[in-house]
Amino acid sequence: MFFLTDNERKILLFLGTIFFAGLVLQLCFRLSPPLAGYLNLLDKPVLAVRLNINTASYEEFLALPGIGPSAAGRIMAFRQKNGAFQSVDDIQKAGKIKAAAFAKIRPHLAAPRQTLEKK
Repeated sequence: MFFLTDNERKILLFLGTIFFAGLVLQLCFRLSPPLAGYLNLLDKPVLAVRLNINTASYEEFLALPGIGPSAAGRIMAFRQKNGAFQSVDDIQKAGKIKAAAFAKIRPHLAAPRQTLEKK
């Protein structure tokens, strides 16, 4: 640090602090895996309850991540025309949903047997 200006010293100190904080966080996550689980909020379901695809409304389909108005409309039209879905996987074909988007919403969906037996 012999030939550094004040601003350069501040930047180096800042970068060193950030690097050290990253090392401390990495050590904490390795020593306590549950801590990493608490901080990983992106994997948690958006909906508190699984959405029954055989009784869900247009608006409820719109609430799913990655489902827009056209996909929700196709799902509703398919269900009206063909009746209840037999499995959650059928919704991917009905709404023409890409595999990556379907993987994100699949944990939020359910096709209970009770609704299948009623219809």
